[in-house]
Amino acid sequence: MPDSAINRFENPLIVQSDRTLLLDVHAPRAADCRNALIPFAELEAFGRVMTGFAPWFELPDDDTPEGRLRAAWRPRLLKAIRNAVDPSSPDFLVFAAPDPARGRQPLVDAAFFAQGLLRARTGVWEKLDPTTQRMVVDALVSSRVTKPGNNNWLLFAGEIEAFLLEVTGQCDMDRLRQGVDKFAHDWYVGEGYYSDGPHLAFDGYNSFVIHPMFYEIAAVMAKHGFKDGADYLALEKTLPDATLVSMSGIPETLRLIKDNPLIFTGLCARTAIRSGVPVYTAKKLESEWVGRIEAARSFSEAHRLRESMYNAFLRQVRQARESTGLSKAVRDCRSYIQANYMNEITLEDLARHCGYAEYYLSRKFAKETGMKISDYIHSVRIDAAKLLLVTTSREIQEISNLLHFGNRSHFDRVFRQHVGVSPAKFREQGGQIQMSKETT
Repeated sequence: MPDSAINRFENPLIVQSDRTLLLDVHAPRAADCRNALIPFAELEAFGRVMTGFAPWFELPDDDTPEGRLRAAWRPRLLKAIRNAVDPSSPDFLVFAAPDPARGRQPLVDAAFFAQGLLRARTGVWEKLDPTTQRMVVDALVSSRVTKPGNNNWLLFAGEIEAFLLEVTGQCDMDRLRQGVDKFAHDWYVGEGYYSDGPHLAFDGYNSFVIHPMFYEIAAVMAKHGFKDGADYLALEKTLPDATLVSMSGIPETLRLIKDNPLIFTGLCARTAIRSGVPVYTAKKLESEWVGRIEAARSFSEAHRLRESMYNAFLRQVRQARESTGLSKAVRDCRSYIQANYMNEITLEDLARHCGYAEYYLSRKFAKETGMKISDYIHSVRIDAAKLLLVTTSREIQEISNLLHFGNRSHFDRVFRQHVGVSPAKFREQGGQIQMSKETT
């Protein structure tokens, strides 16, 4: 680590002086300030620098350039910690707000401070003098007045208790266990993701807070003889294998598990259509796999079905590309029609997309496929119409308008040419039964 990097991050907080924590980092504390987090800004800065640099301080002070840099900075950090937890120091940090119900932020950054000490037990914690160690424990215990929210904040409380258990052999058992219990049993949603509380959020907290703190709390619990701590530790080490987290069985959690492959199924269907798979084929396949995924009764089954669904679409795409023997221009033309069949399509649009003159593209398409471009557009739209007839309650005229057939009589005539019966008869006789037969 270059000296300039550590100077940039740590110098604002840690210097070798009589008062190690600088007050330059203090934010203004005007009584009418609207930012409720300002009184806790120093702990936020110090706690996060501490947890980030802790693994580096766990390395030895050897004769390498970094070793010499660590040897210079370690005593500064130890002095900074003493001043941060010493109530008589002007740099004593706020570990509990005067009104915890309105100011809960200290719990977050006390947890990052505790995490840093866990990560550097040998290189930092054990090098603190006994008085400083006792003040660290007192400061962290004081954070218990803050009640965590029902989300990743449960892990902040648990991280502090894990550290206290590690260094004192005692902790608040409820605060230690609540976070890991909830994340393991209720909030795992598959793919290595945890929901941040009851509601799923795809953000940085999975990698920044949830996974590392879950792992560290479980590791301390396992070390101190908690069987479920060992189970949680094994669970975290094997993610994202969803078969190991079926301990939940919570319907809401399974619902979240299913949503991912269901969305992915829709994306696969659209991609397959753009790749030349007929609309009806792709949509029937999509409907089939949506039904299978919705019927899944476990995390592992939903995960397996997602992989099978993807492979099924992949086979269709490969078949569409390998069996045509068409030129790139004609393949591009067909793909454009497949992707835009619900929009107005003109020969001019197709020629511009494929990079050919209209007359040349028309002749080339007819020669290679045996049908005119207009007939191919009709066939794609009829496939879509069949799907809409058997899977929706839309009026037939509405389907005709949606697919740009214009008046009902024209739609009926084209539909009979391709299918052999009228749209009304197709809906009456086929429905879901016909669709099911064709997909098996």
